Amino acid sequence: MGCKKLYDVYSKLEEENIAVNSVSFLKEEKAVAFKSPESNVFWIGINHNRIHSEREELCVIMEEKAHYDVGIVPNNFLSNSYCDRLTREKNELKAKKLAVKRLVPKDKLLNYIKDHYYLDLDELADYFEVTPQFMKQALGVYGLN
Repeated sequence: MGCKKLYDVYSKLEEENIAVNSVSFLKEEKAVAFKSPESNVFWIGINHNRIHSEREELCVIMEEKAHYDVGIVPNNFLSNSYCDRLTREKNELKAKKLAVKRLVPKDKLLNYIKDHYYLDLDELADYFEVTPQFMKQALGVYGLN
């Protein structure tokens, strides 16, 4: 892959005035998408300490970008209420589906499957230039797992 796909994504984010900031204070998360309610500014925070490859960074950034595109339904991130948890889950699912559709288009995936007798998750991930974990999510999104 080199860094062409990743470079293109960062260029697109810059064109759309979406800032990407390094946020090493995140403990568990690899990245976070945030929309300021006051200024309506959207930014992505990425924890490079938890990212181990360009492919992983690409998958993470694409999902966070998808949050911007599908919209983030406001919720209290610190709340554990049923309503806030459900809202966060819906936000995540919508963004994950969009990121999958962009990085692993269904028609390309089905063509790959038709052309290969044996499917290997790592080979599929290599073909689509994503991580095996993201490829597994893509198969789930398309009901092929």
